[in-house]
Order: sequence, then C-alpha cells, then structure tokens
Amino acid sequence: MIELGIKRPITTLMLVVAIVVFAVVSFPRIPLELYPNLETGEISVITRLRGGIPATEVEKGVTHPMEEVFSEVNGLKELTSASRESESVIVLRFHPGTNLNFATLDVREKLATIRHRLPREVEKPVIAKFQQFDTPILIIALSSESLSPERLRERAEEKIKERIMRINGVANIEIGGGQERKILIDIDNARLLAYSLPIMSVVEMINVNNISVSAGNVEKMGERYIVRATGEYSAVKEIENTGIGVTPQGSIIRLSDIATVRDSYYEPSSFARLNVKPVVSMYIQKESEANTITVGNKISSLVEELSNQYASDMTMTIVKNDAEFIQKAITSLKISVFEGAILVTAILFFFLRNFKTIGIIVTTLPISLLLSAVLMYFGGLSLNIMTLSGLAMGLGNLMDNAIVIMGNLSYHSKRSPGMDRETMVVKGTSELMMPIIASTLSTIIVFLPLVFLDPEIKRMYVPFGLAIGISLCASLFGTLIFVPPLCVRVKGAFDFETPRWYVVIEKMYTKALKSVFRRQRLFIAGTILLFIASIFIFMTRDSEFAEAGEANTFRIGIQFPPGMRIERSDDIVKKIEKTLLSYPSVDRISSRVEKLHTFIEVKMKQDKKKVMDEFRARFNEFSPAFIYYQESQDIASREVYVDFYGYDYAVLKQIAFAASGRLSQVRGLSDIKIRMREDEPEINVVASQNRLSLFGITTLYMANTLHNQLRGLVATHYRSEGKEIETIARLTPGTVRSSHELPFLRFVTPSGQVVALNQVGDISQVTTAQEIWHKNKKRFIQISANRNKLGLTAAVSKMRQVLSGINFPKDYTYNFSGDYEKTMQNRKDFSLALVLTIILIYLNLASLYESYSQPLLIMLALPLSSIGVAFTLAILRKPISLGVWIGMMILGGTVVNASILLVERINLSRAEKKRTLRAIMESCRERLRPVLMTSLNNIVGLIPLVLSRDEAAGMWRSLGLTVMGGMFSGTLLTLFVIPVSYLIMESFYLNRKTIVPSTIAGIRNSLPAFIRLLSHVRLKNLKKFKPAVARLLPKLKSGFHIKIKWPLKRTYP
Repeated sequence: MIELGIKRPITTLMLVVAIVVFAVVSFPRIPLELYPNLETGEISVITRLRGGIPATEVEKGVTHPMEEVFSEVNGLKELTSASRESESVIVLRFHPGTNLNFATLDVREKLATIRHRLPREVEKPVIAKFQQFDTPILIIALSSESLSPERLRERAEEKIKERIMRINGVANIEIGGGQERKILIDIDNARLLAYSLPIMSVVEMINVNNISVSAGNVEKMGERYIVRATGEYSAVKEIENTGIGVTPQGSIIRLSDIATVRDSYYEPSSFARLNVKPVVSMYIQKESEANTITVGNKISSLVEELSNQYASDMTMTIVKNDAEFIQKAITSLKISVFEGAILVTAILFFFLRNFKTIGIIVTTLPISLLLSAVLMYFGGLSLNIMTLSGLAMGLGNLMDNAIVIMGNLSYHSKRSPGMDRETMVVKGTSELMMPIIASTLSTIIVFLPLVFLDPEIKRMYVPFGLAIGISLCASLFGTLIFVPPLCVRVKGAFDFETPRWYVVIEKMYTKALKSVFRRQRLFIAGTILLFIASIFIFMTRDSEFAEAGEANTFRIGIQFPPGMRIERSDDIVKKIEKTLLSYPSVDRISSRVEKLHTFIEVKMKQDKKKVMDEFRARFNEFSPAFIYYQESQDIASREVYVDFYGYDYAVLKQIAFAASGRLSQVRGLSDIKIRMREDEPEINVVASQNRLSLFGITTLYMANTLHNQLRGLVATHYRSEGKEIETIARLTPGTVRSSHELPFLRFVTPSGQVVALNQVGDISQVTTAQEIWHKNKKRFIQISANRNKLGLTAAVSKMRQVLSGINFPKDYTYNFSGDYEKTMQNRKDFSLALVLTIILIYLNLASLYESYSQPLLIMLALPLSSIGVAFTLAILRKPISLGVWIGMMILGGTVVNASILLVERINLSRAEKKRTLRAIMESCRERLRPVLMTSLNNIVGLIPLVLSRDEAAGMWRSLGLTVMGGMFSGTLLTLFVIPVSYLIMESFYLNRKTIVPSTIAGIRNSLPAFIRLLSHVRLKNLKKFKPAVARLLPKLKSGFHIKIKWPLKRTYP
C-alpha cells in the first residue's frame, strides 16, 4: 500500500478525484437530525365516547379491557394510559428497533377481539403513531386585522389543516382559539311544556326531516330514472319551519314556535393568543419515528406558500419550530469542527515551521473528512449531534499518523543523509506501520462494547463510534496512500527546523526525567496517591443521564381549580402574559388555554435563567392558579419523577399530597407538582326505578333527556357551501341558573306527562376524578420536582430520605422514573463496557506486540488519564453523565497512543544494542515532539466544542471536557511513568535471570543443614538450635548473595 502511491501517481490522483466527486454528491444527501434514531416507537390509541361518561366508567369499561389485550403486543416496553371524561388515551411504547407498521397491525387485531365488549357509546378508536401527551414540534399562529378569530378558525380547519396533514410525518394537528361554527337551536322549556312535547321527540323530528335517500327507480319510455326522496335543509329558515307536532286543535307546531334557530358559534372551549393578541393557533405533532427537521422544513415551506396566498387578509406566524433548534445545533457543531481544524493546523505550524511539511500533513485532513462523508452516506448514517461530535473528537487523530511518519522521516534524514529518498520514505513509513495500526485499532475497538448497552443508548452512541471509526480508517488509508508519494516528490518536506522554545522544553523535560529516575519511589508513590484521589472523586460525584442543551425557550404549565369556568381561567392567563411581557428580555409569548391543559410558550432574547427565577418568585400573584415550568426540549430534563402505585385512587392521592408537602421542604427542589387533576364537583341524579315505572320511562330516557336539555345533542348536520355544520338542540342557556334549580327542572315523557327531575330521582352532590392514570396496567400518580442546581443522584437521595418517613399501606409502593432510571441502568452498562474496553485494548496490543507484559506497560496510560478526568469534573463541578462515560471510552483508545510511540521507539533502540537507560532517554527525547503534537491536536481540536455558547452546547460539552482532561493528565504523566516503568520492568527481568539460578543453587546447598535444623527443633534440643542456625547462615549467604547481620536481634529461650 505504501509503494502503491509512489509507483502509481496517476492512480493515486484519480483516487483523490473520485473521493472528491463522491463526497460532493453524497454530502447534501446525508439526512440531518438532532440525535440518531433516538425516537422510541410509540402508538397512541385514542377512544372517545358520547354522552359525558365519567373517568371512572371510562377506566372500567374502555381502558381496562384494552390494556389487557395490548399488554400482549410483541415488542411492547411500556404501557401508559389516561382515562378522562368521555375519553381514553392509551400509549404503547415499544423497544427500539420494533417495526411500528407491524406493531400497528398487531394493535388493530387485538382491538378487534374486544370491540364487542366495549360500551355502545364508544366511537371508533383512532390508532396513531404519536404520543398525545408530547409537546408539539411546531406552533403556527393565524392573525388578521379584518377577520374574526371564528373566521380564522374556519379557514384553519377547512383549508390549512388538511394541506399540512398531507405532509409525510405529520401525526396530529390541534386547533386552539376562536369558536366553532354551529347551528344552535335554543329551545324555550316553558313553551315545550305548554305543548307537551318531549325534547327527544323534537330532536328526532329535526333529524328525520333532514335527509336525502334513494327510494328506488322507475322506467319511462324505456329509460331508467332513479327516484330520490329529499328534504335536506338549504337555509336556516327551513329549519325554523320544520313541523314538530300538532296541537289538539289541528294546528302545526313549528320549531320556531318553541325555539330560536341561529347560525352562530358554540361557547368557547379554548383560547389562543400571541403577545396578548387573540389568534388561532395550530399545534402540530409528528409521528414518533419521523425526522423533526424534515417535517419542520416541509411545514415551513408550506406556511410560506400559504402566507403568500392569504397575504391580503391573514398573517401566519411560526411561533415555535423545534427544527430551528436542531439546525442551530448542527450548524454550531459544523462551525466547531471547522474551527478545530484551524487550531490543529496552527499547532502544526507552532511545532514545525515548515509550510511544505504542514501542507503534506494537512492534506490528510480534507481527504479523510471527504472519504468519511462518502462512507457515512453509504453506511446509512445521518448528520446529527453524535456523528458530528464523533468527527470533532476524531479531528485531532486524523493527522496523528502523518505527524508521526513525518517525524520518523526527519529522524532518518538526519541519520542517513545519503540514502535514496524513495527508499528512505518506504523504510521510514514501514517502521511505523505497526504502531499506527495499533493506535488506530485501539481507538476503534473501544466502541465494540457499546453493543452491550441499553438499546436506546446503543442507538444513540453506536453512530458516534462509527463516525470516529470511519474517520480514523479514512485517515489511515489516506496517510499510507497519499503521504509517501508527496514526501518523495516534495523536496525539503521533512527538513523542518526546531523552534527555540522547543529546545528549551526538551532540555527541561530531559532534566525532569533524570530527576524522576533518581526519585523513582517518590514519583510512583505520588502518582498512586493521585490515582486513589481520582477514584474517590468518581465515587462522590453526582450522576446525570445527559446534560441538556440550553434552549432560549421555556414552557409554563398552569393548572386551575376544578370547576373553574374557562373564561375565568383565561383572565388569569392574560394577567400572566402581561407580566411576562414586562420583562425586556422576553421576545415572544404564545398561550393556549383549555380546561385540562393550559400552557404558555416563552421565547427569550437573553437572561432566560434570570427571568425564570424572578418570575417564579411572583407565582403567588396569580392564585388560585398553580404554575410550574416545563423544559421545551426533552432530551434531558432537570426534573425528577416519582411514581406512586396502588389500587385505591383516594389513598394514592393522600400519599401524593403527603409526599408533595414533604418534598417542598427539601432544599434545592422547586416546582413540586402532582400529575393529577383534583376531583371535580359533580351532581349525581340517581334514578328511582319505582318512580320511573310510574311515569312509564327508563333510566336511559331520563339520562338522554337531561343531557339534551343541559348539554345539547347533535340533532342533524346542516350542509352549507360544501361543509357539514353540526346542528345542536338544547334548552335556552340560563334555563338552569344554579344547582338549586336542577331538582325542579321539568320535562315531558313520551306519554305527554310533565315530570320534575326530583320526582324520578334522588339528587346529591359528590366529587369525581377528572383523570385516572395507569402505567403497565397499574394505577399510579406521578410527582415531579425541578432539582435546579442539584445533581440527579443527590436530589434522589434527599427525596428518598424524605419519603422514607411516609407509612405506605400494604401493596402501595413508589419508585423513581425518568432520567434516574436511565442513569442507573447506564452506570451498570458502562461499567461493564469500560471493563470490556480495557480487555479489548490489551488483546489488541498483545497480538500486535506478541508480548504479555508490554501491553500492560502501554496501558498504564489508562489510569493516568482517569486522574485528569476526575479532577476536571471536580474543579468544574460537572456530574458524571453519558458524555463522561463515552469520553472515558474514547480515552481508552486514544491516550495509549503516546505510550505506543514511546515503547515502540525504545524497543527499536534496544534492538540496536543500546543500554537500557540510554535507549530510554534518547527515545523519549526523540518522541517528545510527536507525542506533544498528537496530544495537543486532540486537546486543541476540542476547544471550540467546549467553549461554544450555543443553545445545544451542553449536550457535548461534558464529552469534550472529559477527553481534554484525560488527554492532558494521560500525556503529561505518560512521558514520565512509561520510561520509569520500562526501566523497572527491564531491571526485574535482568534480576530474574540471575536470581532464579542462584536461588536454586542456594536451596540445594542449604538443604542438609536445614534438615538438621528441623531435627533439633523437632527434638526440642534448644541448646543445639543456635549453633545449627550459625552453620546454616554461611551457606545461605553464599547461595543467595544476601547480607545477613549477626547476632540476630531476636533471642530465644
């Protein structure tokens, strides 16, 4: 391979051209995303019911049966459900790699087996590939100076929503703000009673009169005509003229005689605002496996097109777009990689001062990166934070091989100035084949243990390892193919001068190394103490799952007391919005007010943390609303979750309230919130079967009549301009002004009798659950707390200590979920991975060096690097997170490179019959420059990553700091520990060759005297014991070559 580039220059040039062409074509086609395949497959089964069924009945009749069959679906990891009034939502979370298409089919089959067991009120369940509880990836606000919010909502529902839903990857769109258009039939109950008309009969008459059906066909003169009976309403006036009955005198009772019919809007169920101004908002959720950037960009393009189309009377504003955060993160990483390349090149100039040499070395960088892009495209990898971080981490290593080769060629050039240039290049490169292959393989194989990690973590970090491995293989290929021919053809390529500052550094290093040789024991003891201190630091540091990026947005969640009218809730939210806008650093706020879910999205210009802290202190101003913060990005969270399990929801609530009170006293925790809605006040009408029989009606009739009167029923659908508009019939709003009037609400039975509600039922006021949550078929209530600056494990430890004081009833338990659960699993998995990494490095080095001992000598760099990692974490107060674990795995393969260079050079010097100490000193001086250059490249190349102040920088900062700290201590101590350890090992081997034969001879000569000594002891002849020892000692002295002083200090009786 080395001679290929030298002897076939045109072939080599064509290889370069091919790499460039393929890279130019491949790079734009590599997909972009935040994390590689991180999304876990999720399927939501959403079931709605008619008739206002309470949450407890939904749980019993819908959620329970579905959970039983869904728990048998293949690949299921976790099952979560929420039962609410007239709605059941079940979320199935699958193991990574599960085919969601097959899983969806499995869910449909399971659902079909129990469809007949579900209540009659159940509508067709909706199966979607997303989680309903997820935050939307994109929010669009529609505003207008000329159109009302209601008209904007109509346009959103009829023209905009369907176009966005066509985009591949869009799972769901919810619309907030404005009011829905309805045909409202407000019935006067007094007139209804006067005409003795049951309200259910009125609804039925409206429904049966608004039809269009085919009645058959007839023939006329050989032609066939279809007969259609139609009576569809074409105007609101026609609805008013509908005949609904006949008086005893024979007059027609028309709908207009008892009701007012109007084309209007239903009472608001949600409000939406942008910077306090009313808007209509569209909340877009993607499918769980869809690419956020792809979906977000397609929607943004469509929004731009629609904005131009409706520019005359409507403005469309993208309030939130998660794709922007991801693109900023990717762009920031690209810039960091470019800046790192510049810094690495600067290091070369700092050491070499020869533009020809630097040019040859730097040539390997673009070739390696371009070839990496080609291999990533054909390997199916994407450009994301992990793969780009991998390229950034490998950036310093990409030129290491070329640096080492150039250094060795310079050494041969000075030693053999008359040697043929081509021969010298081939020889100098061939000498380093084994060390550069060993160092490359050592860096790559450290990622093999990733296959034993948790599947979610494996999916995240295997692409990271592949990116590094691909770049290093590309670098090795580029170095061996392209560097030798350039060295042959470029004169003076390896005749670089030595800077004055380096001469000073070299002299200082030589002096320090001599000093260390003279104080070996003290140096080794000090190094061991540092290693012990690093172990103590690791054992006492907090652990995290991952460090989240600091997005410039945050989310405020608001919960209101049960039973509060939405208009009153909206007034409080307006007050919160105005308070937030009073902060100059707040850029934009968008709010969504609903009965169960109310959120405010806040986008900041700067000072996010300061505003959040100041606003938290003002939460009490908005009583009775409960306010809390929620991070916009959910890769890692500052929240700790505790799940409480049990059967009786009332007992669970008591436990949750007690735990919440105790946790609020823990210093460092804030925003303690219970994932549970307080019980809602409810009035129960318990039917009396005897009294119902007297009036000839059933419980169902009474319930439907009451529902029709108070809430309204959809009587029919009015078609207008190609749209179907619900027609709702109900009593005139205000007929029942308070709960005290409810018992006296009267209705008409089918037989024409007028009955008051308290005549057929007993009325009582109770409370009922708004939501009932399940996890893996068990009822649970979740409490979350923001830990702020507390470490995850420290926060959990404090919370566990507080919760231990609560007496849990039998079969009631709790456990910590979320990031803590993942962190504990990662700690176990990565501990195994690090052990396997060390074993693999040893196996690789032992096979390459054909030695058992020298790999151990080289691997001394591993504990030395851990010293730097530990003290870096301690000084910067960083927790042990995923980035730290991965950084230590990278160090395992990278930090040994310096040891390999030193040991390889010492071995070559020893092969030249040089004395051990001289070989060590000369080799260390010779390898000092390449060791410093390669190590500084790894450190300096990561500086842009670590110093980046981008919103997403926190996601990779800990990884960069770990590698930098480990490389610093590992390289610095390796320059001293490896020479000293090599000398000690050689001394041990030398002594073993002389000690073992002399030991055997000494034992043979001393054996008779030793036997006689034992005989004296056995016979208890103590007087002869001392002379026997005296006769033995000369033989021992001559046999073992040791000094023994006599008389012995110990005396015998």
